Amino acid sequence: MVAQLRVCGVLSVPVRLASQPVGTLDVYATQPRAWTPTEVEALGALAVVTAELVSTGVELAVRDVEVAQLRQALGSRVWIEQAKGVLAATGGVGPDAAFQQLRKQARSSSRKLADLAQEVVQEAQRDRIAALAIDDARVRAAEARAREAEQALQAAQTGLARRTAALDRAQDDLDARERAADQRNHLARPTRAGR
Repeated sequence: MVAQLRVCGVLSVPVRLASQPVGTLDVYATQPRAWTPTEVEALGALAVVTAELVSTGVELAVRDVEVAQLRQALGSRVWIEQAKGVLAATGGVGPDAAFQQLRKQARSSSRKLADLAQEVVQEAQRDRIAALAIDDARVRAAEARAREAEQALQAAQTGLARRTAALDRAQDDLDARERAADQRNHLARPTRAGR
């Protein structure tokens, strides 16, 4: 590429990081020329800015790696703390004993502690969801039985009301017959004066 441009003049200044050269900043000319001190100084200042940009880029890359590592560690810690809580609650042990149990299990299975912790928590969540589903099914079944019992009670009350009404009518009929019989008996009895 340089041959195609017919480079006849070059000015190079070092780009330094921590006082160590890491590259050069180059300027090319198509005509032979002498570079002025001002041009050399300007290119040197540009090299300093370039070095600062490279340094900042390296620092950002390092920080990105650190942030990713910290996020990973924090995520792992969250799973571990949750798993300790699960084991403590289900095993009736304290958090420290739960952690030792988790760590022992991870070592014996050659697994990462965070991976095992995540599995413990997810299994507990699945168990909890299953238990809630069973509880929901039991509640729905009990509600259905309660509705059936209420309907049966209403039907029994309706039947009782009908029978009570029928008994009341029968009693009214009986009372009316007894009154009629009493009146017949009263009319059929001879009076004292007529004897």
